[in-house]
Amino acid sequence: MSSLPPDSIAERARKVEELITKFSAYVENTCSSNLKPHLDIGTTYTEEPGKGAVVLLTGSTGYLGSYTLSSLLGASRVSKVYALNRKGSRALKERQEASFLDKGLSASLLQDKRVTLLEADLSMPHFGLPGPIFEEMKQKVNVVIHLAWPIVHTWPLERFEGAILGTCNLICFTTLAHNAPNMRFLFGSSSATVLGWDSFSPVPEVVLHDTSFALAHSGYSEAKYVTERVLERASINSTTLRIGQLCGSRQNGAWNTQEWIPFIIKSGTTLKQMPLILGTVSWFPVDVASQVVCEIALSEKHEVYPPVFNLVSPTPVMAQEVIEMVQTALLEQGITGLMVMKFIPVNSWLREAAQYVQAHGPTSVARVPVVKISHAVRNLLAYEKASYARKDIPITDMKEYGRGGPFLTENGKVWSQTFREITELEREDVRGWIAYWDKKGLFNNVVGSKAKL
Repeated sequence: MSSLPPDSIAERARKVEELITKFSAYVENTCSSNLKPHLDIGTTYTEEPGKGAVVLLTGSTGYLGSYTLSSLLGASRVSKVYALNRKGSRALKERQEASFLDKGLSASLLQDKRVTLLEADLSMPHFGLPGPIFEEMKQKVNVVIHLAWPIVHTWPLERFEGAILGTCNLICFTTLAHNAPNMRFLFGSSSATVLGWDSFSPVPEVVLHDTSFALAHSGYSEAKYVTERVLERASINSTTLRIGQLCGSRQNGAWNTQEWIPFIIKSGTTLKQMPLILGTVSWFPVDVASQVVCEIALSEKHEVYPPVFNLVSPTPVMAQEVIEMVQTALLEQGITGLMVMKFIPVNSWLREAAQYVQAHGPTSVARVPVVKISHAVRNLLAYEKASYARKDIPITDMKEYGRGGPFLTENGKVWSQTFREITELEREDVRGWIAYWDKKGLFNNVVGSKAKL
């Protein structure tokens, strides 16, 4: 259950339900003249979107979005991709190329005439695009993959209303489109929407109507949950991709150094100790995840989507095994010299991090960045139960770190060959992460490392 106090749980649950009602009414009122009769699971289609698919992809400069754009352009069945992104300080093409190069993707793909990069604001009418472009998309698009979302875990729910509104406008676009009867809509949600799942039975692949399961994390997860519920009520062929923790690419280990896992690893090298993490991890290599997303979007199956895909690795491993592989890779690559780090409980480790910064001053936060997110890490990891280490159940039935899971993953196995063939994380994966982070300077100033002082 949620770690929030009862009064806070009740208040946040009320706000979540209010926004579900508010935005469901918005979709109904805005799209009412365009809504088709509700589609039942099992309905079939006369057209295969996978042949000559025209895709509207949002968030193509992001982590998963970049790999997804690359995968789409590598698929012969895709005839066009409209890649929509927010405005930035640099030109969109420049940002997209930089994102591709950083992740080891071929920037030459962006010269493909099938891709059109567009700066857009999903919360505005016509997404803020010129009328002719919007009308062109209405005529041609038959697949929507919505991955754009502000990744700010410190925001309250209310700050995400613009993102929820943008999704609602995409839903309405789907009902307006020329290909509406055969449209497919995929929403990139998060496994954080079920972080409060308190059962050892697997999280089902349905939208959960118990709001409390989404209240254990932040406004980020609550807003994703609101959107799941609104999308479920819309009369379109849609599905929620409940995406778990994405980890470094199997191509080059690319993993953003500003995420919580690299923060923990960087801090551990400074403190000379790592947190003891209970439970399992079902981390999903980002390049593999993008291929799964594309296979679901372009599937030749003539069926309405199931309501949810739990996109976590179906081959979990023990969390502590991964952290131990991290320590080995740090030693192998000379980052921690000959230093062998010890493992201590999460709460004790976070206290050590706070004491380090207190002793060394504010500038030392760069060496122990976990202190910037210590509250979130404590909520996520400091959950110690003997049941995490039960030996009488298979690993796929064990709870994940941070109280999450386990997850049913049957829908992914039915719709994606890549998902069926996913292998568990191995030492080579971890070596790739460490090498990538090292190249990006994450381990600069680690005492005892190879010429990093």
